[in-house]
Amino acid sequence: MRENMKIVIAPDSFKESLTAQQVAEAIKRGFQQSIADVECLLCPVGDGGEGTVDAIRHSLDLKEKWIQVTDPSGQKEAMRYFQKGELALFEVADLVGLGKIPLEKRNPLQIQTCGIGELILHLISKGIKDIYIGVGGTASNDGGLGIAAGLCAFAQASIVSGIDTCLDLINFDKKVSDADLVVVGEGRLDSQSFAGKAPIGVAKRTPVGVPVIAICGSLAEDLPPLPFENIQAVFSILEKSEPLEDSLKNASLYLERTAANIGHLLNMCKI
Repeated sequence: MRENMKIVIAPDSFKESLTAQQVAEAIKRGFQQSIADVECLLCPVGDGGEGTVDAIRHSLDLKEKWIQVTDPSGQKEAMRYFQKGELALFEVADLVGLGKIPLEKRNPLQIQTCGIGELILHLISKGIKDIYIGVGGTASNDGGLGIAAGLCAFAQASIVSGIDTCLDLINFDKKVSDADLVVVGEGRLDSQSFAGKAPIGVAKRTPVGVPVIAICGSLAEDLPPLPFENIQAVFSILEKSEPLEDSLKNASLYLERTAANIGHLLNMCKI
């Protein structure tokens, strides 16, 4: 193995368990235990769903800010956004996410998104020119009418790939250009992963010749034969002898252990 192996670690979050940053840090610890002088570049990512902004905020050195807006029930609530210069990011789920709406109140006919429009209007008034909005994980199904009401007009916005936009923002192409290995991951790798999810998006953006492996919570049984979508190997951290609750609780430990084992394998292969 050549000296100073560079590994780009670009996972999504593990829902109900770890943020993308926490996943990346656990994998890094595992590689550091088993590969001497390894360089681990953490690039936590998201596909536009909840957790995406938290995944990339540190890479962009964004500052957290708050504003009072109208919540889903019509009351005032503080909502966060992140800003640097003329760029701002926020997630709709921070105001109308499933986790913020009690199960008994999840009626899409009564949940409004007016506060999102109010936030956009505020950002425009502050001279923000580039506004990125994560729209996944919400309890609303109003087709954007609430946002339009908050804006008092329809904005000329573009709907783009969440993961590609995320990778553009963190300058992923440059970071991966001299990598020896790229590691992706998410809570479960299955058929939905091929519909614009983060691991596949990262793998597709990785240059040909740079191996990509996936470390996931669990793997679906109907995944296509390897390699697929530029991914050469997949690993599950799920301890099948333990209940799911244990895997969720101890995901960081299992990620670290799996990465360490992969590192030992790489040492054997003399890559």
